[in-house]
Amino acid sequence: MKSLGDALEVSGSLKSACKVVSINDYGPLNKLLKRLGKRLELGFEQGKAVEMLGVESLSNLILSTCRIEADSLRYGSRQAITSKAIHDYILSHLANRKKRRQVAGAIRGLALPLQAIFSALSALISVLTRILSKFAKLIHTWFPVITPISYDTITIYFSGLMLAMAVASSYMIYSIEGDSKFTFTYQLGMLLTISGAVYHLALLASMKLLNLASGFMSGMEEIVEGI
Repeated sequence: MKSLGDALEVSGSLKSACKVVSINDYGPLNKLLKRLGKRLELGFEQGKAVEMLGVESLSNLILSTCRIEADSLRYGSRQAITSKAIHDYILSHLANRKKRRQVAGAIRGLALPLQAIFSALSALISVLTRILSKFAKLIHTWFPVITPISYDTITIYFSGLMLAMAVASSYMIYSIEGDSKFTFTYQLGMLLTISGAVYHLALLASMKLLNLASGFMSGMEEIVEGI
């Protein structure tokens, strides 16, 4: 933008400025600058051609700066001053984005293992609660203080906790990084996938504990029947 504005200030024509700027190498922007020059040759209005450049870039930052540049062309502002202000804004925005990504990366580094650990503990507690629930059913007839809990209730409870934790972590990362609307859905999907995989594996491992406890439960049934 700064190079384009300086060239426009000197040449006085956006079409000529595009030819001057196209000599330099701007990486992925080279094709967009060539398309901008072709639109101007076809007679597109300057502001509209610059806005289309921002749309084709698929970048919110480039789109917002292109709209500012298009308005400055329509209202006749000095391009050297406008492009310098846009250039400073872009540098400040990129610096802040880098800082936000560092903070978001640190939070992501904590959220992923915590989500996995919580899922594993939830599976283990679910199995242990199921064992205690079966034991409570055995002694409920003569000791009704302990009420058995259904396995579906336990599953729904821990699933809700894992979902709430994943949503909170995803929203926290999105509020800090937040350059794309898909950041929240991407983080949420990744955390839920990790939660489901870890929960399933931990549940299979914990079921072995239930199988080991089955012998204890059968022994308790005999004791209760004897009582």
